[in-house]
Amino acid sequence: MDDLNILVYSTTTEQNCAKLSKVHQKCESWARRHGITFAPHKYELIHFTTATKRHNLQACVELGDTVKGPTTSVRVLGVWLDPKLKWSAHTKIIQQKGAATVAALKRITTSTWGASFVRARLLYNSVVRPAITYGVAAWYELETVKQSRVIDAINKVQTSGLRIVAGAFRATPIRELETETFTPPLDIYCNELRARHLRRTYVSPVGRFIIEQCRMISSRLRRRGPLRCTPQIVPVIQEKLDWAARRESILGSSSKEAILQEWRERWQETRGRSRWCSIAATVELGKERLKLYKELKKVESAILIQARTGRIGLVHFLNKARVPGFESPDCRCERGIETAEHLLLHCPLEAERRKWTRGSVLHDLVSEPQNTATTARWLIQSGRMRQFQLASEVLYNRESSIVD
Repeated sequence: MDDLNILVYSTTTEQNCAKLSKVHQKCESWARRHGITFAPHKYELIHFTTATKRHNLQACVELGDTVKGPTTSVRVLGVWLDPKLKWSAHTKIIQQKGAATVAALKRITTSTWGASFVRARLLYNSVVRPAITYGVAAWYELETVKQSRVIDAINKVQTSGLRIVAGAFRATPIRELETETFTPPLDIYCNELRARHLRRTYVSPVGRFIIEQCRMISSRLRRRGPLRCTPQIVPVIQEKLDWAARRESILGSSSKEAILQEWRERWQETRGRSRWCSIAATVELGKERLKLYKELKKVESAILIQARTGRIGLVHFLNKARVPGFESPDCRCERGIETAEHLLLHCPLEAERRKWTRGSVLHDLVSEPQNTATTARWLIQSGRMRQFQLASEVLYNRESSIVD
């Protein structure tokens, strides 16, 4: 028998251990009648309480000849629990799991080779994000309280994952990575997962059973211990249900639309605040951005995202990032700072190569699907960025023009 959990409650850990011993005796009696065996050496014991100094957290349970001591964390259906339910154990595990999945993603794609932007994004959304948001119904705190520490941890995983998908520099803000890859912020994504779980669970017989059991436990503990120790479980559940109902009344019952609407409201509040010359930070939020990268190779989508965010391996960015050897942001033509816009539209040294850009503006070159492929290839073939020199030699013929 696997995945069997026994939960007992009282006012002391010693009473709990005694109850566990009696319950286990009944389980063994039942198991013998049905030809089932347990493996006591695999058992784990954990005490849950916020009053850690008032209770004996070293109390052990005796199961025949086996004595089991308590642990500081235990895994239940893939979610790791700690004595105070602060999710510190789960945070640590999810960081490790997220790092492993991101490392696997990195082995099949980088900024200059590997899976295309479209496929890498699909892998992230199908494999990495479900792995780091698993169990959200248990550990996610509502938006009315302090943000969950698990969210803080998995945000770092999402940043690393989207950086690989986009082929972007570490200096690229996460909000711009999320919008360019059309991947919602994790707290908004988890908000909707949590609300959907509440709506689904507590309108079912299972939800009603949970509320009844919580009310019964609360009542029994109130009779046995001081009132200040009584867990107010049912009001907390009702508060969560009220939150889910308010959210549905404002954002609707469609998960995709609710996520997009909440994300769009946040995006509008922060839009245009970037200190960089960034196309990605000023245009409207929408799925249409994905069309820009649909037909591009990975190296082309990477340089396009870098041009749109302003974090590109040209002298201006390298100087701002304080990379050794780039003490000045000026272009070698000495007519301005070296940015993607300067190269594509103004640099006299590139005048012969960029005849096709005459009369254009940067926004059109990097935001119109019919122009993005040509713009990306032109930037790669410019030879200004060492990051893309090998890709240029392998993918394109330097002797021929990319414009017919």
